Amino acid sequence: MKLISNKTLSTFLNFFMIVLLALTLMTLILLPWIIKEYMKLIYPASIYPEFDYYTILAILYVAGILAGVILNTLRKIFTTCKLENPFIYENVKNLKIISLASCIIGITFIIKMFIISSLMTIVVVFVFIVASLFSLILSQVFEKAVAYKEDSDYTI
Repeated sequence: MKLISNKTLSTFLNFFMIVLLALTLMTLILLPWIIKEYMKLIYPASIYPEFDYYTILAILYVAGILAGVILNTLRKIFTTCKLENPFIYENVKNLKIISLASCIIGITFIIKMFIISSLMTIVVVFVFIVASLFSLILSQVFEKAVAYKEDSDYTI
């Protein structure tokens, strides 16, 4: 007995991705002000190095834009799951996009470790490199599944 159908779960996740995309866009728009307020908390008397401000801003913009790409791509994958046909080449391509975006975020934070180091940066690097590898492996699994599905569809 199923408590939640696949369509219901896919619809909920699709809606959740749209909400997260909206929050990501709002955060990206407000990022300069958020970083300025954050820098005021760290440095006394509102004197903070401009280099740190612009470095943090650049790193977070790269990560934020790529996070938006990942969320939008996940939304597309959940849409195909709602149609009950997840094993298509479009999902293989989408998983490769997620893998590439995660890898770029991981590399960005590796670079950040040499500029502004923190323990959380190491955690972010680890999470996004693992996510990149996981997405790449999952894309290969989907590619095989698509090939088997097409072979099965053409078999009498």
